[in-house]
Amino acid sequence: MAQFIFSCPFCRQQFVVADEMIGQNVTCPNCRNVSAIQRSLQPLPASRDPNLVMLILGILSLILWIIPLFTLPIPIIGFIMSYNKNYRLGIILNTAGFGVSILWTIVCMLAAMD
Repeated sequence: MAQFIFSCPFCRQQFVVADEMIGQNVTCPNCRNVSAIQRSLQPLPASRDPNLVMLILGILSLILWIIPLFTLPIPIIGFIMSYNKNYRLGIILNTAGFGVSILWTIVCMLAAMD
């Protein structure tokens, strides 16, 4: 299934669209205008994967839990991005990273109390 980038003619918002959708009328989720999908723009690069960023954030949240500066922001950002795109692996990895970060924070606080 080949994909390409479609730009809404009204608001210029870009979307990744499958070739099978050419000629179909769609409602833009950004501006709510209806337009027919036309293949007039550049094809989607093969190496571009919209879920790659969320996967990388999920892996980083599992690895960087030991560094206090990155302990909570990375899993939170990754979870929000994954949730918005309904990317299950990203949700799982970032939730696990967030959980490990919370546990690490509790362990550090308990160690500091002794």
